Amino acid sequence: MKISQFVSSAALALMLDAGFASAQTALYTFESPQWVVGAPTPFLNMSPDSAPGLPTFRASFTSSPTIGATIVGTLLVNPLFSGKDLYQPAPPFPGNTLTITVSQPIRSVHLDFEQFAPGHFDLTSTAGIASTSTVTQIGSLDFQSTTSFTQFSLAAFDTGNSPIPLGIDNLVMTVPEPSSFAMAGLGAAALMIARLRR
Repeated sequence: MKISQFVSSAALALMLDAGFASAQTALYTFESPQWVVGAPTPFLNMSPDSAPGLPTFRASFTSSPTIGATIVGTLLVNPLFSGKDLYQPAPPFPGNTLTITVSQPIRSVHLDFEQFAPGHFDLTSTAGIASTSTVTQIGSLDFQSTTSFTQFSLAAFDTGNSPIPLGIDNLVMTVPEPSSFAMAGLGAAALMIARLRR
């Protein structure tokens, strides 16, 4: 086997290994004592309810255009919700956007949601957009990206595309392992070297 073939094989193995490297998750179920029923946004630098291996992970939750529109509550329209959740009471506010900013780059988001009327539920980030339609006012949303991001916004809309109140629970965010970045970088560098030697 030629050295360039060996380098190419090793580079490919490193890049594949990077793709399968384990990631760590931060889970927000809004059950810990820091989440007080009735408390409104903003919630700043909140630690996850569970995040093994991520002791410094924090998230901030803000609503706009109305500050304080989203509260900690126990509205359980979605059967996947349990205990406490974050939601926007319908009156007196129209639909607001809930923006979540995290302290470490993430690659994916999963959450369960409920909304005031049928329509669609959207996630918007610098890494892309996800939207899911619902006729039952409840559902789950998954978003995955190859690009890391540190902020995303959630919004619900009725069938006429007007903003409506929303609620979320069981928010899971995935933080890629730093080693996966290193392995992918090494693999790419090795492939470049192998090509230059040919």
